[in-house]
Amino acid sequence: MGNPLDTVSRSLSQYLLDAIQSAIEDLKVEESQFPTNTQNGRSGRFWDFLNTNIGKIPSSELSNYKLKFGSWGLLYILEQKSGIVFTLMRKQRFESLSTSKNDDIPRYIQASLLKNANQVSSLVQPELDLFIFSETKKEGENELFSQIFSDLTFHFPEQSITQYGIIIFGINDERVSYLKAIIPDMNLEPLFMKDMLAETKVQMPAIVPTFEEVKTVGLKLKDKAKKHKKAKEQSVGVRFIGEKADKQTPL
Repeated sequence: MGNPLDTVSRSLSQYLLDAIQSAIEDLKVEESQFPTNTQNGRSGRFWDFLNTNIGKIPSSELSNYKLKFGSWGLLYILEQKSGIVFTLMRKQRFESLSTSKNDDIPRYIQASLLKNANQVSSLVQPELDLFIFSETKKEGENELFSQIFSDLTFHFPEQSITQYGIIIFGINDERVSYLKAIIPDMNLEPLFMKDMLAETKVQMPAIVPTFEEVKTVGLKLKDKAKKHKKAKEQSVGVRFIGEKADKQTPL
């Protein structure tokens, strides 16, 4: 069996790149129009824009399902061609979780990885004991994990979910600089990987003027208009004086 991520539609890579880049631009526009002294909710707003943009991707490419964790909404996307369900994560966040203890891995990821246990275990050495939960887990937690994935299966009734993967993205200088899909084990070690950025046409971000730039441009235009008006008035005044002098000169 080859890399299951190779069955993912190539067009999905471009759709996701555009969705992430658009979210960056959307946030810049919002901040330029409504500047604030602090940006406490900046990260949350970025994800709101990103999830909204993903929701606009054609349904022929993917389905999406929003899972709520208190006030936080998480978007699962099911790629239609491969049957792989994904969540997205920032590169910095993934690297942090990869070096932490297993207990620090978010519950929704642990729940989702239950699906990979049956699919991937035959591809690796049994002695690795992948996807085996620690006995120190709280009673009933495994049932909670199973319930989360049962909910996902219920919301994607027309597709058979084959595996769970994570799409990892990185941003540098307001551009998407990293975009990879992985199918991980329970420790978030990649079992399979695909470079999605290599399949895309990277778009240069639009330059969004800041509030101060917009304000400066407005002042420059006003100054230019005033100078033009003054020059016009002076020109009219000179012509009027000339016409008056002509009328007073005897023939």
